[in-house]
This record gives sequence, structure tokens and C-alpha cells, in this order.
Amino acid sequence: MDEPRSVRDRGEAGFQLSKMPKSCLSFLFKWVAGFGISVLAIWAITAVCHSNYIPEVWEPEVDRNVPLAGWKFRYRYESWATTKLGRYGIPAVEDLSRAPGDTILVWGDSFAEAHQVPDEVKFSRQLTRLWNENHQDKLTVAPVGRSSWSVADSYFFMSKYEEVAKDCRLHVFLLYRFEDTLPDRDPTLRVSLFLSEPEFHFERYDEESMIRYPPEEYDWKKAAVFKMNVQFFLKLVNQIRGWGAKGNLRFGLGPAANVKQSFRSIQLDYLERPPSESEAAWEFLFQSLKKQTDLPILFVYSPINPTVEDGKILLENPEAEYEKAFSKACAKEGIYYLSLEDRFVKSWTEDKEFPRGFHYSRPWSGHYNKTGHRIVAESIYEWLKANPDVIHPD
Repeated sequence: MDEPRSVRDRGEAGFQLSKMPKSCLSFLFKWVAGFGISVLAIWAITAVCHSNYIPEVWEPEVDRNVPLAGWKFRYRYESWATTKLGRYGIPAVEDLSRAPGDTILVWGDSFAEAHQVPDEVKFSRQLTRLWNENHQDKLTVAPVGRSSWSVADSYFFMSKYEEVAKDCRLHVFLLYRFEDTLPDRDPTLRVSLFLSEPEFHFERYDEESMIRYPPEEYDWKKAAVFKMNVQFFLKLVNQIRGWGAKGNLRFGLGPAANVKQSFRSIQLDYLERPPSESEAAWEFLFQSLKKQTDLPILFVYSPINPTVEDGKILLENPEAEYEKAFSKACAKEGIYYLSLEDRFVKSWTEDKEFPRGFHYSRPWSGHYNKTGHRIVAESIYEWLKANPDVIHPD
């Protein structure tokens, strides 16, 4: 009686496999082993050399998803630094609702977030120490900025964070480029938007793809994956999803349309227009912010200079005319204004130190370095001493 065909086929397959040349088996083993070792190597290297991912959770008091409190963010781009995140997504402040004494909320983008330096170096920590070492009444400086945020994002969250802080005395806006105060900037470089059509208004988004994230609930499985430091693979997955979501994958025939790519670079095209054309936008901006709070508002401006341009040290400020116009607009609307230009330039002319940049990147451009954070903290501290009614209005 003949064997069933399926049994006979398996026997033949096993026979063929046993007859496979040892060189082929060795090749397959080396290929599989090499692939596995490569993946492990990528995992190990990127776990140390790549910024990590942190899961987010919905925080109803501030109406947004925030990074899980207690987690540490390891920054790995311009420099290497670690930031411990507190409740409500605030770097280096454990719990804003329980902060001792009075509070100052600092708004801005990645300059306020300050992931580029360790917690003890951040201007917020330095300013807190300066005040508390010289005053009996305590003060907590809480940076609420996030990378790519603009004044539009601050507008939507000011009153919510002010209510959480309870003893808030002042809102500080770190201003890097006057473009951050103007409408109709490149939306791929912003989160929420400040628009001029059909009239001046703000539109809230949660990320640059112009979407609103749904509330995130704590997922221990997701948190466990993030703790494994598989950021390279997570980034790869996100990139693949992004290609599909943004229509960058194309399978049709025919010539491809030109795709304009936007990069996070300095935009100075607005300097081609006179500052007087921006006065109406500034008036709307200031009045809108004042509707969100009864507290004082301070804009702190840090210019591009000093820096290196065409191989030479640039000490002149290309935004000088805008700086004069903006300071006048602030005074007109009852908004406080502080320029760091003199101290930034002095840091180079006297100490030969740039307030921005790192040895890992360009030592004259980018985010605040240790020198820059010290200047920001000391300048705001001196301003607070010169304006005591801000902290002690009574």
C-alpha cells in the first residue's frame, strides 16, 4: 500500500534539506545571525545616542496630553542632557500645583523647554535659586514651553496653567525672532497658528500636521515598550506612517509634482517689510493675551547676535528696526519688555563666550547654552528686583 502523499512529500522535503550543501546552510546561518546582531547593535547604540520617547497621558486640568511625570528625557541632538519631567509636562518642576510660594510661568518653544542643558543649568532653576537665596518669600519659575510652540499655543493654555499654579504672579514670554509674534508664518514650523484671514485669529492644534490628539490614557504596555529604549524602531515606524499620511508615497505613473520641503530654519523674510505693517497684528496679539489673564506680561527678547555669518563675527542685530517698533508696541499696550541684546553681545566682546550653541553642533548658533541660560536667569532676576510690584503687588 502506497504512503499518503503528504507524508511522502514531507519525507522528500526533509531529504532535500539534508542534501543541501553545507555551504548554503552556513550562509543562511551567517545571514540570520548577522541580521540579529545588527539589530541588537542598532538597538544598543541608539538607546544611548538617540533621544528617547516618553508616553503621554491626558491632563484634564490643562486640557492637553502631557508626558508622564517622573520620566526622564535624554536629549541627543545639539548636546547631551537629561531633563526630569514633572506633572503637567513641565520640565524640572515636580508638581506645579504644589510649588512653594509664588509662581512665574514662562512661555515659549524649545528655548523655554530647554532640553539641551541639564536641569540645574536651566534658566528656570537658576532664576528660582537666585530669588530664593536672596528673599524670604519663595518663588518657583515654571517653563511651560514646548518645541515648535508659538504665541498661539500660549494663548490657549495661559489661563489653564495659571489656575493650576494658583499663586501665579507673572507670565514671561521668551521671544526668539519677532516672526514668532507675527501671523501667517509657515504652518509646518508651528503647532497652533496665528492667522490674519479672514481676520486676525488663533487656531489650536496639537502638532504640526494640524490635528488634535485624542485624550491619551495610561497604557502600561506602551510605557514598557518606551522603557526598552527602542526609539530607533519607533522613529522608523512613525516615519513610515508619516510618509503615507502626508501623501509622500506615490505609486502612479507620470511625472511627479514638485514637493516643497520645509525645514526648521531661521525665517527673516518679514524683515523685507517695514515694522509698521506689523503694528495691527501686535495690537491684536497683546489684547488677546490680556483677555486670558489679569496678571502682568513680560516679553524677553534674545536676538541672533552675536553669531558667525560668512566666516565673520556678527555683532549687529538684523532685527534692530523691528526691536524698536516692538518695544514701543509693548509700552503702548501696557506689556513689559526686556531685551537681552546688550548682555548677549557683551558675553562675546568681553568674555569671548557665545550665549548659544554647543561643541556638539555649532558653538555660535542654536539654543541657549550654559552661558545663555545664566544670562537669561540673571537678566530676569535684575528686572524683578527693579519691578518689585510684580511679585508683591500689594
